[in-house]
Amino acid sequence: TGQGVTSPASRTGAVAMPPFPEPVAETSVTVGGRPAMLLFKGQAPGTLGVMQVNVMVPADAPEGAEVPVVLRIGGVDAGGLTLTVRR
Repeated sequence: TGQGVTSPASRTGAVAMPPFPEPVAETSVTVGGRPAMLLFKGQAPGTLGVMQVNVMVPADAPEGAEVPVVLRIGGVDAGGLTLTVRR
């Protein structure tokens, strides 16, 4: 999944510095089908063209070794993501 248009605009070949470019399109994450709280979305600090997404795993997310995670940006899903959830 590409992040598309960002605000502020991403600069090709530039290391990410504050304010970090973040996707303008609606962004959401689910963990095991449950909505996760989005804490950060944007270019990873100190990187070139790497998007970072930080979320809080919902308390009611199912436990398991391969809980599906869905990142959606602008209506497009990133597939094949999993997370181990243990309490």
